[in-house]
Amino acid sequence: MKLPHILIGNSRWPHRFGRLVGRPTFYAWTVFVWTFVDDNRISPKQKRHEYQHVVQWAAGWLIGLVIWLVLLPGWVLILTPFTFNALYVFAMFVAWLAGDHPYRDNLFERDARDAAGEL
Repeated sequence: MKLPHILIGNSRWPHRFGRLVGRPTFYAWTVFVWTFVDDNRISPKQKRHEYQHVVQWAAGWLIGLVIWLVLLPGWVLILTPFTFNALYVFAMFVAWLAGDHPYRDNLFERDARDAAGEL
């Protein structure tokens, strides 16, 4: 089953988010099924990379749903969509502890580059 993937061009979010995390910019930023692109140009390889982040968000959402239903039933289900954020930050921390680059070498970025056929 292919998940929806919506590209939103001419967005300022990749620049804003990049500055927030100490980078000059990103070419794209994916949240749930939306990929914000700084212009309307995105290569097929970049699109596959960002689609993999959509898949990761969906997996994180499902993992969060199971966690919240088993451990914390009730109103905390509202936090389920943000499980991926917590997992991503944790993966950055693990990469940093291993002496790697927190963004470039975290599990999720490596997986996305692998899915896109990037080196």
